[in-house]
Amino acid sequence: MSNDRSTAALPMDEFERVKAIVTSYRLVDTPAIVAAREYGYDISLFKSSVAYSPLRRLNSAQPIFSSPGASRVRERPEGNASDAQAGRPNAPTVEMLRDLASAHVRFIVIGGVAAQLLGSPRVTRDLDILYDTSADNLGHLAEVLTRWHAYLRGVEPGLPFIPDAKTIKAVEVLTLDTDFGWFDILQRVAGIGTYVDAIRTADSVQLGDFSVNVLSLDSLIRSKLATGRPRDKTEVLELQALRDVAAQHRAAVEETG
Repeated sequence: MSNDRSTAALPMDEFERVKAIVTSYRLVDTPAIVAAREYGYDISLFKSSVAYSPLRRLNSAQPIFSSPGASRVRERPEGNASDAQAGRPNAPTVEMLRDLASAHVRFIVIGGVAAQLLGSPRVTRDLDILYDTSADNLGHLAEVLTRWHAYLRGVEPGLPFIPDAKTIKAVEVLTLDTDFGWFDILQRVAGIGTYVDAIRTADSVQLGDFSVNVLSLDSLIRSKLATGRPRDKTEVLELQALRDVAAQHRAAVEETG
């Protein structure tokens, strides 16, 4: 048998690298993984998804249920999508995050996009953030919202709305439609608290040439449990399984180098 190991040093493109990692180890069935699989989540898809970069994952999200009778992930109602957002996948989300980061807005990604950035293959078409309510940050955020032509979602056109710092600060949750699509901005998250509370345990995620702060998986789980909605309870199953899959993936990467 030849001892020539030169081929092992050849660089692999991302697809081959991901395939090698994903096929190199077997998942250990934790209680969370078993529960999510029994509910109908495709755990093999979780395993593949956590191996991709957050940027690639954000732009290639797909349904995550495997059983024929299981409900698909939440979609926005057909008749309510804006012209700018209708038919567009998650590419605008990257543009929105880049614009917010470039404008020096201090924020943490929450909700479905946060789950995507941390490994979920879930489909979501709206961006939710928790933002710092300091005066300077309100000004930065107001500039971005004005540039995006932000308007109150679900409100008939023509109602006066100026997304300035005063307006933003006056409302804890603003659900907006923008040139890019749906955008929800929050001052507080159930079970977590404010931006100041959440930033201590937030994860920093690299998206190409910029990075964003993201609510950690543990914090996402706490926030879902705090709301107590039926949909959130099922999504907790996904997040708990995803946390275990991601931990096993990290262990496999460390073992293989």
